[in-house]
Amino acid sequence: MCISVPRIIDSFLVVDGRATGILTHQQRFVTAVRDSYGETRAGEAEELYAQLGSRVTAGRRFPRLEATVSGVTLVDRPAPAQGTVLEVQDEPVVDERQWPELKGPELNWLQDAARDGEVVLLRGGAVAETTTAAIVLLTETGFVGPDAPALRSTTRHWFSQAIGPVHSRRIEAAELYRAMAEGRAFALNALHGVRPIVAAGSAPNRAAVQQAAQWRARWLTDAEPLL
Repeated sequence: MCISVPRIIDSFLVVDGRATGILTHQQRFVTAVRDSYGETRAGEAEELYAQLGSRVTAGRRFPRLEATVSGVTLVDRPAPAQGTVLEVQDEPVVDERQWPELKGPELNWLQDAARDGEVVLLRGGAVAETTTAAIVLLTETGFVGPDAPALRSTTRHWFSQAIGPVHSRRIEAAELYRAMAEGRAFALNALHGVRPIVAAGSAPNRAAVQQAAQWRARWLTDAEPLL
């Protein structure tokens, strides 16, 4: 049975016809489209992915795929500038989305939540994600990420495969903000790759910036040709 959502979207950085985790993006998008609108729209989504290599131009691009009950579209766009640090507001926001594990249905809600700047979203009092990125903390025992309902991050999937396993568990806001202050909190998404997270107005930890840059370079190196 299909669910009824306004739209499903996907977007990712493409550099000279290559993108990191393109198959993971395709799987996430097509599955969400199938679950939301059925097999016909899922087939259209598969076809658009098959055309990416011929429809996305050279250079730095940020294509957007969007599916609704009416059809699936692809818009080829220039990529915004990449950032090296993600600043978040001091006060987390309660995540009121109905479909937190889907990208797109509640984009307007996310944009409203981040009107004054990027925020950390809490579900049931636990950290879920930021308004645009997944979260990974470096701890004494390895990498951990929130287990609260959130978008299945393609960049976190890559990170787990290429850098180190990310184990899921409950993360309280206090633990996240402490890790941010100590340079152990990182944001992951498909435009910027890996960035340290800091509280708005705070100076970034130099070692964290350098570490994120190394991981981001690996993320770019691992890019694969479009389908």
